Amino acid sequence: MSKHLVFKKKELEQFKPTKKTIQFIENYCSKNNLKKNEIKILDWGCSRGAEVFWLKKEGYDITFGVDIDKEPINNGLLLACDLGYKKSTLRVLSPDGKTDFPDNYFDIIFSNQVLELSLIHISEPTR
Repeated sequence: MSKHLVFKKKELEQFKPTKKTIQFIENYCSKNNLKKNEIKILDWGCSRGAEVFWLKKEGYDITFGVDIDKEPINNGLLLACDLGYKKSTLRVLSPDGKTDFPDNYFDIIFSNQVLELSLIHISEPTR
């Protein structure tokens, strides 16, 4: 699954987040007496939105993704529209790394494959 390719429905059908991600979200819901459609989840560094779309498909309706790179976001937006999700489901972070969500909006924020030894996905803050 390359972030440089348009995300297709067939890829989503074959995708599943890690067991740890699913277990963490399920445990959080259980401990906090939240239903799937009540919990607010953000995938920070979502790329084309695979986890976001999978979670939405599973009933986690208030799930969003953000990324610093426009290309993978754009490569996921066609599928978002095909699945009936709003374009705002996937968003590009502002240049200062901020979102337009209110403070303390999300119950869970997670990242998958964002921090790497090569530091491809992150840059040193400017001074």
